[in-house]
Amino acid sequence: MNTDFKIIIAALAVLVWLASWVVRRKNRQVGIILSWVATVLALATVLLMWLA
Repeated sequence: MNTDFKIIIAALAVLVWLASWVVRRKNRQVGIILSWVATVLALATVLLMWLA
């Protein structure tokens, strides 16, 4: 797996996490779901770095 792809996934995880933090102030449930999505993306990035 190439490094650019891993960096993109990691950046996406950070952006989704930040979005969840902003959204949570207005709609708590959507913010929590986005937070879980960011967590899954971050875990996937770590797994990809270990496997590759």
